[in-house]
Amino acid sequence: MRRNPRSLNIYLHAIIVKNENNGDGGKLKKFVSGLVIGIAITSATSAYAEQIKDYVLTKIEYPIFVNGSELKSDELPALNYQGNTYLPLKAVGNALGTKVNWNQQLGRVEIGDSPDVKPKIGVYTPYNQYVQVININGKNYIFNYAPFVIKDSSGKYFFRFDTEVVNLLVSIGFKDYITGPSENPYIDGYVETRNRNFVEDKTNYTSITETYRSYRYFNTDKTKEYLISLKPNEEKGVIKIDDFSLERYLPLNDFFEQLGMKVSFVLDDSKKMMIWSFK
Repeated sequence: MRRNPRSLNIYLHAIIVKNENNGDGGKLKKFVSGLVIGIAITSATSAYAEQIKDYVLTKIEYPIFVNGSELKSDELPALNYQGNTYLPLKAVGNALGTKVNWNQQLGRVEIGDSPDVKPKIGVYTPYNQYVQVININGKNYIFNYAPFVIKDSSGKYFFRFDTEVVNLLVSIGFKDYITGPSENPYIDGYVETRNRNFVEDKTNYTSITETYRSYRYFNTDKTKEYLISLKPNEEKGVIKIDDFSLERYLPLNDFFEQLGMKVSFVLDDSKKMMIWSFK
């Protein structure tokens, strides 16, 4: 009859007790104890071995180019496994100008800036001289809550994090809005959100007196989301202009693409309008 190590241990212990009454328990106990330990180690080793997988990789024969330059190394060659190409992470990071470090304290690989290094926008161009409008079905509507848009030196757009503004933009993107007339002859009306069904905001406690806010924006069926945390020194999803700014900004295209939307702009210099449109 086959027994697992635990049941076998109990079974052999009963033999020891029986033989101790006959005066032979000492020798038998040592023998059985060694046997049980051996069985337990063998069983554990076998179970652990079942979790180990062997991967057979082959050296690739085709070249790898990164930004137009060939990446190759005789010491650490590129390898192929089941149709997937595997490259030395450090070499790829160097070729892309991205930091790749081993964090000894945390026991992990870190790609890019350390979590302690907070990204900043730096030099930027504001678009506050433009009236922000949204194009809906060929008509231009002014926002009930206007976004404040800036562009950094690389051409990337950001907009200031304001809950009313973000709620409105997300609602428009998911076609949950209402429009109304305007007395301004240069626009076709105004737009505002109908409901606020695309965000969950939460108050989080770090102590009995200290709190911070977090926001979860999501699409209509909640399969996509964008998370914002304003936890001090551990903010996520937002970015500052510099260390002294109190305002937070959202990466405009990244924010909407993560929710499954695309947004574009047209600058009308004659009317000083920045015209948004969602796709």
